[in-house]
Amino acid sequence: MDLTISIVSYNTKIKLQACLESIFQYKGKKTFEVIVVDNASEDGSIEMVKSFFPQTALILNSANLFFSCAHNQAFKRAKGKYVLILNSDTLIKNNTFDECLDYFENNSEAGALTCRTTNTDGSFQLNYSEDYRYKLALLNYTFLGKIFPKTKKTFNDEFTYFNDRGASIREVCVAGDANLWIRKEIAEKTGYYDERFKLYYTENDICINVRKLGHKIYFIPSGSVVHHVRQSVEKAGLKKISQIYYEDTIEYYKKYNGYFPALFLAVLIKITNLLIKMQKLKNQNIFFTFLNHPNNIK
Repeated sequence: MDLTISIVSYNTKIKLQACLESIFQYKGKKTFEVIVVDNASEDGSIEMVKSFFPQTALILNSANLFFSCAHNQAFKRAKGKYVLILNSDTLIKNNTFDECLDYFENNSEAGALTCRTTNTDGSFQLNYSEDYRYKLALLNYTFLGKIFPKTKKTFNDEFTYFNDRGASIREVCVAGDANLWIRKEIAEKTGYYDERFKLYYTENDICINVRKLGHKIYFIPSGSVVHHVRQSVEKAGLKKISQIYYEDTIEYYKKYNGYFPALFLAVLIKITNLLIKMQKLKNQNIFFTFLNHPNNIK
């Protein structure tokens, strides 16, 4: 089998149905399977999949296990040579499957990739980046960004490849996992997703591991995926998700920068949240604010 498509869903019935319809409409020439991992949805998602897409494999969780753990369940059952991590709030267009898998077949150094991604209105969505370095977290998540705005802009420009618009193939550090294509054998060697990260930094971590194995990660402008951003996140509620964002952030920098740098970041975030509350935004915090910015998606 050529491809396993892994989709995690949490109360996204309408978007999930559209996503599955697009997969089977534009299935191309490749052989594939679809695995939907449902995180205890209560909106009829399971019944919809069983009724309209009986060829789809279902993994049913009794609780919301979030992104990394749920996709790992699919990884372990995948039969495809390649695995596509696909958000339930996406649509596949045209000959995307053939384009992406052909790129793998013709470029043996490619361990993972992402293809052209657009917003609902057709505008380009940047689905790849540099690594999210510690210095960038200090500037984006704490009051230090207000003190050093020019440095913050410079680092963010570097992070987005100076707002690259996806005109050509390029090697990247991180491919976003709204649609992340990866060789199954490489995913196995990475150990799949690190389940310490529930929702955030999942792509950063797995892409670092792909590169450590000596493989490259690419963005290719061929293929097309539409991403209606943050559907599952909004179902869970931004206040709850902002707490997970905070926990994943500290866990990530603890893993890659050490305990004390992570602790320092946590302290600065707490101070920043206090400053925000003093400005009469009583129910908000830096991650709540960050999640509400249109460029910060999942």
